[in-house]
Amino acid sequence: MSADHLEKTPYSIVLKCRFILVFGLIGSITTTSQFLYLIITDPSPNTSFFYALCFAAPLLYITTYYAYKKMPLAASYLALIVSILGCFAALNLIFAAFLTMVMIFVFSAIFISIRQDQLVIFYLSLILTTVIKILVELEVFTISFIPHSNLDNESILFICMFLFSVFTYAFIVNYLINRGLQSSERLIHTYAQLEETLKVKDQLITLISHDLKNPIGNISMIVKEIQRKTLPVTSEVLDMLSDTSTKASNLIENLTRWSVVKQDETMVRKEIFNLYECIQENIDLLNIMSSQKQIEIINNCNKEADVKADRSMISTVIRNLVSNAIKYSHDKSKIEIDSTIKSAYIHTSIHDFGVGLTPEHQRKLFLDNKDYNSIPGTSNEKGSGLGLIISKDFVDLNGGNIGVESKIGKGSTFWFSIPIAENNK
Repeated sequence: MSADHLEKTPYSIVLKCRFILVFGLIGSITTTSQFLYLIITDPSPNTSFFYALCFAAPLLYITTYYAYKKMPLAASYLALIVSILGCFAALNLIFAAFLTMVMIFVFSAIFISIRQDQLVIFYLSLILTTVIKILVELEVFTISFIPHSNLDNESILFICMFLFSVFTYAFIVNYLINRGLQSSERLIHTYAQLEETLKVKDQLITLISHDLKNPIGNISMIVKEIQRKTLPVTSEVLDMLSDTSTKASNLIENLTRWSVVKQDETMVRKEIFNLYECIQENIDLLNIMSSQKQIEIINNCNKEADVKADRSMISTVIRNLVSNAIKYSHDKSKIEIDSTIKSAYIHTSIHDFGVGLTPEHQRKLFLDNKDYNSIPGTSNEKGSGLGLIISKDFVDLNGGNIGVESKIGKGSTFWFSIPIAENNK
């Protein structure tokens, strides 16, 4: 599990991974020290405890490594194995030392167990070793490597009551800790949702203030000029109104759909449709915008390729990328749209011969935490840059990828890939 992935894992698992790291470090130091002590005091040790240390020490080092590398499940299983090994090795100790080990393991159990079945196995091992130790003390049977402490029955009874209290207390504490971790998880999830909602709200406000006020302001200005009869109602004026209202309509559609999907990803409605036809429909919608700069848009896409995606979202992506290409293209130039089938995806590219983008600007294009101050177009067109962020979100939600390749002065190629329909495979 990578560090990036760990950031998306539940808070309880992240916390337990950190505890396992500490558990592994302390355990490694302790077992190594005990191992060295036994070697120094007895050059030829031959006890089950010594052999347990020989196995436990390297396992603890590996446990520490996995926890450090943010691999909680692997670290948890190794910590569990070491702990069970430690439980049975502790049988070789005197009763006081055995009780100390048991209490350490009892209260560590909840933090080194990622899964519920691990916790059950751990507790069963603790109970089994405790029962064996007590039965040996009661002389019900003897085991050669388990020492007898010669305790009287009253002391053993007191210890049994003490252990029962410890186990009961540990169960209650573990239950409360689990409840607390679950509550923390819900709070973190709620906070993340609230943070996302606030971020979307801020982005929408930015979109309105940057992108929407310009077309609406232009419409208002043209209408006022017509009312004052200072501007004749010609086909060019009507085309201008139509183009401006189309831009405003597209922005509102982007805004509405994006805000809805941001809050509920189940709103993605996938269907099978012809990508060429979808692209052509959106080229036609941008016809006035492209004709104002006398830009020719050439659709070279595969006419037979069907895709499975949310058509409304992909239409928004196409409009955003094509309008972006128009914005940065020179007058009387062209835009080429091509598609190729690669494995289970169709790769669509929109290539313009405009101003191009610097490598630094390319890196920031699809980041939703950047300042929304995009470069003005070749005719000083303004924008917020949110259209590309929306496009990335929509492509991601449809199981695809999006990117850009560009060179200053030579133009840009924006591309996206989405899954093809089964009938194309």
